[in-house]
Amino acid sequence: MNYQASFAAHLRRRGKSPATIKNYTRALAGFKDYCTRSGKRGSVRKNLQPLQLEGYRDYLLKTRGLRPSTVNGRLTALSAFARLLLEQRLLACNPLELVARVSRDGKCKTRHRASWEEVRQLRREVNRDVMDLSGRIIVELLYTGLTVAELRSLRWNGQPVGDSLQIGKRKILLHPEARLALKHYMVLRPILMGDYLIVGDGEEWSLKPGAVYALLQRLSKKIHASVSTRDLRLAQFVKPAGHTSPASDAQQEIAA
Repeated sequence: MNYQASFAAHLRRRGKSPATIKNYTRALAGFKDYCTRSGKRGSVRKNLQPLQLEGYRDYLLKTRGLRPSTVNGRLTALSAFARLLLEQRLLACNPLELVARVSRDGKCKTRHRASWEEVRQLRREVNRDVMDLSGRIIVELLYTGLTVAELRSLRWNGQPVGDSLQIGKRKILLHPEARLALKHYMVLRPILMGDYLIVGDGEEWSLKPGAVYALLQRLSKKIHASVSTRDLRLAQFVKPAGHTSPASDAQQEIAA
């Protein structure tokens, strides 16, 4: 796949200016060149990993001596490319969400990241209570890669839900734990109010964002950690060797 040509065509369809298209595709080419010179094999998609992206950011800032605004612009371009891969089901999440941007003084705005083990402990904790059907499906769908907004937007048409969810152009393939949580939740769903898949206390029985955050805070407290919605969504990028992830499962099905 010619990622650079596909990216340029995508940007043109989005109505981006010729200057933006030139800058964004140049940023993609620069990252690809950096990966090659760093001895990283594989496609540019496979190299879109937080540690590799952080190395590229530091290279631009410290070795190339580029201004923080220029470095952040390159990262913004790569984030736009990652969103294209999301639409094409070649990524489950945007790894640029884990890469700290550079402040004006040249320092990186680092944020706490939950470890893979902490994410796994939180998922185990929510599954201890077999009656917390909505909690289980919320955690597992976030782990699949959905944002809170996407989670809240899911509607139910009264029909059984299969092994995937369609959100705009994205087809989200569900991992086994998400499918099981959804299967259990759907036993309860027909007696609940509203048209949303996950019922809450919001307008028209929608799920309130605060309910999602409160759930994770409660579970985090139980495991003596701090796991955010972002940590769940991007857990695939901090997983240890040997573990599979929703993204890898999805990519295997695409390749098949």
